[in-house]
Amino acid sequence: MGSCVSSVTCEADAHPDVVAEEYKRLNANCRRQNLAHRYCFFASVSVLNNLFLLGASDAGKTTVWNQMKILYQNGFQAHELAAYRPIVYQNLLDSIQPVLCYMKQTSRECEEYSNRVRCYKLS
Repeated sequence: MGSCVSSVTCEADAHPDVVAEEYKRLNANCRRQNLAHRYCFFASVSVLNNLFLLGASDAGKTTVWNQMKILYQNGFQAHELAAYRPIVYQNLLDSIQPVLCYMKQTSRECEEYSNRVRCYKLS
């Protein structure tokens, strides 16, 4: 998977040397204050405006994007969580189907009766 930054901005109009010097200064300041470098640096200088991720399908591009969103943008909004809920449930059902099919083929059953009932409903 590849990635590239499409634009860099900071207080000094994004000259690479100035950004590097600002990064070094803030990083040293963060270490002195014993803070996590990424929170201090990204709170002080807006570095990433856009992020372009390259990779094959199912390579994890969306996962990386969502992790960046959780780390640097205070997570997801309520409406985003509500939009993801059906997708998560569908993935769960799609993943359990092969397990239930295998259990049926090998004549295996769940130990608890309540789980047997659920298995029959899902299969």
